[in-house]
Amino acid sequence: MSRPSTLTLAIAALVAALLGSCGDPQDSAQGSDQTRLARAYADLAVLSESARLGKIADTTRPYQEQADSILRRYDFTKEEFEREFRDATLDPARSRAFFDSASVYVNARRDTTAARR
Repeated sequence: MSRPSTLTLAIAALVAALLGSCGDPQDSAQGSDQTRLARAYADLAVLSESARLGKIADTTRPYQEQADSILRRYDFTKEEFEREFRDATLDPARSRAFFDSASVYVNARRDTTAARR
């Protein structure tokens, strides 16, 4: 049985988050951390999907370098990102806010990319 891709899981999670009810607004510091995490996650999901589609091989050094570059751009180490992602997705309120933020970012990226074509 094949394993679902990261983007497929991300899309499923985004749909679930969008179907959930809205939570209370978070304070600005936590909100900015949540946004940083969501953007890093979304960029990594896009990179992973590019690898899955054969645009780059996910076992190659360039893939790892690009993933590391994304984490550096958002000021994460691999361990920090994994810990923050786990924490954000375990708590229902944080999970909803996280996936809402990721969805907004992905949609904005898609709109920007489509406008350039």
